[in-house]
Amino acid sequence: MSLLRILPPAVALLILPLLAAPAGAATLTWPGPAPCAGVLQACVDHASDGDQILIATNTPITTGAGVVDKRLTLRAADGFRPVFRNTLVAAYNNSGFNGAVGLHLHKLHFDSSHVSVSYSGTGTASFEARELQMTATPGKAGIAVTASGGSVTATLYHNRISGGPTPIWSGLLALHATNGATLDVEAFYNRITREPRGDGTGAGIFVNYAGTGTTGTVKLHGNTVRGDFATAGILVAEGAPESPGLTSSFSARLYNNVVIGVDRQWSHGIRLGVTNGQLDAQLLNNTVTRHYYAVAGGLWSSGATSGTISGSLHNNLLVGQQALSMESAVVAGMTNSHNLVNGGVAGMTMGTGTITAPARLISRIDARPAPDSPAIDAGDNTSLGFGVIFNALPNADADGLGRYKKKTPATAGSAKVDIGAYEYGDFSFSHITSSANTGSGSYITALNHPAIQNQPNANLFVTPRFTGVAAGQPVGSWEFSGVWSLYNKSSLIPMPLGAGYHVFAAGAGGGASRHVTTAESITGAYSQLPLADNPDLIVLAMQNYNTGAVSNPHQTGVLYFAFGGPGTWLVGNMDSAQDMPIGVGFSIYAQLPSPNVFRVTATEGNHSGNILRLDHPLLDGNPCAQPVVTRMLIPSDGSNFDLEYRADLGYWRIFDYNGMALGTQFNVLVNPAQAETCGGEIFSDGFE
Repeated sequence: MSLLRILPPAVALLILPLLAAPAGAATLTWPGPAPCAGVLQACVDHASDGDQILIATNTPITTGAGVVDKRLTLRAADGFRPVFRNTLVAAYNNSGFNGAVGLHLHKLHFDSSHVSVSYSGTGTASFEARELQMTATPGKAGIAVTASGGSVTATLYHNRISGGPTPIWSGLLALHATNGATLDVEAFYNRITREPRGDGTGAGIFVNYAGTGTTGTVKLHGNTVRGDFATAGILVAEGAPESPGLTSSFSARLYNNVVIGVDRQWSHGIRLGVTNGQLDAQLLNNTVTRHYYAVAGGLWSSGATSGTISGSLHNNLLVGQQALSMESAVVAGMTNSHNLVNGGVAGMTMGTGTITAPARLISRIDARPAPDSPAIDAGDNTSLGFGVIFNALPNADADGLGRYKKKTPATAGSAKVDIGAYEYGDFSFSHITSSANTGSGSYITALNHPAIQNQPNANLFVTPRFTGVAAGQPVGSWEFSGVWSLYNKSSLIPMPLGAGYHVFAAGAGGGASRHVTTAESITGAYSQLPLADNPDLIVLAMQNYNTGAVSNPHQTGVLYFAFGGPGTWLVGNMDSAQDMPIGVGFSIYAQLPSPNVFRVTATEGNHSGNILRLDHPLLDGNPCAQPVVTRMLIPSDGSNFDLEYRADLGYWRIFDYNGMALGTQFNVLVNPAQAETCGGEIFSDGFE
């Protein structure tokens, strides 16, 4: 069996560039020794096929780079934040070159700059952009991928692109396939923003396949498009207006995307268009608001007469003057169910589970459901579940957190998916100990937060935050008479007044579970967790007294262990000399990585002495964010720690009171519903 067949899709994507690289590929550093001592282009020209170039400078790069007829990786060197300014990074093949071409970009910044990659040969090309932060060149696509021959794959993951306007048949993220090429794209968790505000041409995400024999699949999952785009927030189109007789056929999978406009007349949120070819489109769990046409589909260019759109439209939350505007003859092959539509419907008869009640979102610019939204628990599990499996998509919402949560932890029955791109049910808040909630000399502090009041089945994950008062002690959670509390696991140590804590209350389902240690599960200091055999899971663990009322006054962490056979996840005492007792209860949260649920490792670039920096776009410059972490278990590294925000440096860090070794790892969860709104990012786009 192929290795890629047995790995999760996200992991397979990570290793594809490594598998494609030729043996003996080298790693170069720029600036560095000759030939990488001059401009970046000289280093690129010298590099061999499959090499990696680490960019080790914080000085703005103004000369750009072009990768021609080979495969290269350009990424930020550990501890650096390279910025390309007023320039272009490109990759392409010369006429007549039919070998492999590739460009893989990681953790780079672009200021009034853009990326353009293309392939016109008969062979293969692979392009990848991960964690780029970009203000695009005015009038240009931030990232443009063009396939006009051969077989091309593109992976675009967690990039942030702002800018505009772009040409009318382009977008800030532009994907073009022509001339019989095959283009397969996975664009996940990208954030596209029209700045400055205005009636700009072009699209946020522009997808166009045109020309006889042109085919492929484009998967758009968890992307957020904000602002005024005259063409559409997301346009998926078949055929070229200038050549309507050249037909193509391709597939589009739009899952969990968020498209928020500015209430401009005649604007489109998601627009599907065909000329005389075929588009197989699945639209599931998207949220579209503040557009005149939330979703529109039909013939889109002059000369178009026979194009068809087939597929499905399920679990979408659509708010607009026209929630759905479809040409009935063109979309006759589309099914629909469980959509929430606020606005007119044309060209489609709405199916089972349709809701027309007001969507009740948090606000005009925060499209997450409010607690009384009818979208909560109203979706169809089967449609989304099979769609995720068959299309190898992440099983997560637009925030990168788990799906299929109950409305509250106390709700009876199985968990149901919500309509729209966001899943309701997780809560984050901060807690400061005081004489009112803790008293004097007590080792227990009452949380008193309404989201978890009278919710005995809640699962809390807590991290101490330095407020000028050190907390750092290992704590557990406890519920009594409807009130949740935190307690120092050593009852001899009182809670210091003024100490801070971040609390993440995970919605029931969606990766949350409970575990009680037993004689069968325990080996020494560790207890085996009933989780999937997958080392890439991000696992949080927190002692829960209600689940198992046995004392274990030690710092705990999680560990994946595999030696000569199947692997397993463990929760254990950081001091491995302390055996795990029987009957200790834990709340557990586990999911595959996403942009907001990830693992950080202490390296030379992010670590110094006792300190590990957390580098994340929702944390940087955001002192009111509330991340939570669980330490990956390294015996002898089990000391107390706090989170701390350094206002003078503009970032969050983990501070270990007894030193921190290189290689130390933490699992981190950032809740965008909290971090975006508290820090103002969601309100800084200029839409109000």
